[in-house]
Amino acid sequence: MGRKSNTAGQADSITAGVNEGRFITHMQHLFSSSAVFLAELMQNARRAGASAIQFNLEGDTLTVTDDGCGIEDFAKLVVIAESGWSEEVMASEDPFGIGFASVAFAAARVTVESRGKGIEFDKTDLIAKRPIARRNSDFIGGTRVVLSGLTYQPIEHQMEKFAKGFPIPVWFNGKELPRPHALENLSGAHATPVGHIQIAYVEEPGQARMTDTGWVYCQGLPVNAGSFTDRYNRSDNIVHIDHKLWRPRVPDRDTLIDADKACSAIRKAIAGVWLGWMLQDKGNLTPESFVSRYWRMAHKLGRQDILNDVPALPSDILAIVRDYPVDQEFGSNIEIPGWPALTRQKIECGKVRLCTEVDAHLEGDNFARLMLIMEKQWVMIEQLPEGHWARAHVIDMATLPVEVKCEELASGIFYGDWVGSKVAIARNLRVAYSIGGASEEVVIADPIATDTCIYVPEGCSSPARVLRQASSYLDENENYRETEHDLDCDEFDNLVAEVSGEPPAVTLSKCLAAGKGRERNNLRGKRFVCIIDAEGTITVKEQEDGAG
Repeated sequence: MGRKSNTAGQADSITAGVNEGRFITHMQHLFSSSAVFLAELMQNARRAGASAIQFNLEGDTLTVTDDGCGIEDFAKLVVIAESGWSEEVMASEDPFGIGFASVAFAAARVTVESRGKGIEFDKTDLIAKRPIARRNSDFIGGTRVVLSGLTYQPIEHQMEKFAKGFPIPVWFNGKELPRPHALENLSGAHATPVGHIQIAYVEEPGQARMTDTGWVYCQGLPVNAGSFTDRYNRSDNIVHIDHKLWRPRVPDRDTLIDADKACSAIRKAIAGVWLGWMLQDKGNLTPESFVSRYWRMAHKLGRQDILNDVPALPSDILAIVRDYPVDQEFGSNIEIPGWPALTRQKIECGKVRLCTEVDAHLEGDNFARLMLIMEKQWVMIEQLPEGHWARAHVIDMATLPVEVKCEELASGIFYGDWVGSKVAIARNLRVAYSIGGASEEVVIADPIATDTCIYVPEGCSSPARVLRQASSYLDENENYRETEHDLDCDEFDNLVAEVSGEPPAVTLSKCLAAGKGRERNNLRGKRFVCIIDAEGTITVKEQEDGAG
């Protein structure tokens, strides 16, 4: 049988409703933090037009006093979704009317007094919906709330957090809490599409620094706005967000609705402020000062085009090969020059020659190119934006024809712990290159490592330094293998000496010294004949006294 679509006597429509008893019972569990009641009390004082709010804690009793307009209808404090605020406040702030529940459930007993009247209740009165009697009070001022049997302590740290950006003074136990982020205390807040923002690091000299994290306040209280308010990596941007555009999520109101969209909007607003400053300073600063301050910023904003006609380059996008180039894990000896900036005039007159960057890793002839750059004193430069005037003056090292040339005097094969390569003893070692049909050969006095051969100039006093080009000597855990490097250096120097024509007796003496023969007492005073055949097999015979 099929199921009937309607049960006899049942209506054909349904209506939304609330199980009041269960809802009120569970109100105490709605708030993610038990400190929310502090923010609610502060917010109520601000909305009431108070000039300040006082918190006094004695034992487990907290007394909160403000000099605002007071409470007209106490009944609306304990009615969910009835805020009791004036039409003006309702229109400007749209209070939800649920926040006071955090206060009601924060203590064993709650007393609220205003304008000579008051009520007193506990959470069981609310849950059971018992009548709460209004009574006369000797408190004639704005509002006084007394929380007896406070369930959340200590509160001073939370008070400091909530007061940090609050628009009216907050006092705790007779001490005014600091409000460094309050809008009135921000010296350079900017009106933006998302609200007022004080931008971090504006006053710092040198390179402009735009950060994409910070503090966000909604109606003076801190709120989360996605990754912008990353608690572990927060900078000093301070945002007082427009609460009419970005509303906090109830009931806690500590996180914005659509927090990720708010984060993007805030970052866009900060970028817009920086862009305005950059365009303004382009006409006010010297070209050298402008590029030194705003080059990185223009790239971060995606407005590299602003740089294209500025006749200077900042030094931090340039690099020179200060000394013998080695693997970058050794330090590479590639450094930013100490100049404040590089002018267009110096480049166009040929005083400075620009070239693209070359990695300080053994790949192909990278180190031959780096040694050429060092000898010619060229200046490496980062990738320039499309349309930039300097692009026409940059040598492309990736396509530049380069060749290592020499007269090879002798060669051998090196087998080290970390490096294995052919080694050539070179006379007249040089790097040849050509630009625009013109060729030149540059003499190199130091060894060069390529991925096919290590070239060592004849008579080189420290040939093993080339091993710092051939390997980083870092293991898979990024640990520097110093011992292996030192052993490879010793073996490499011995090989170079051998293939360079070192006398056999000197080589043998090195081998014997390495064998620590002086520590063998049974060898002392003896004479031996050592025969090494064509295959390298060693035969040693002791000579008797008087033998020839």
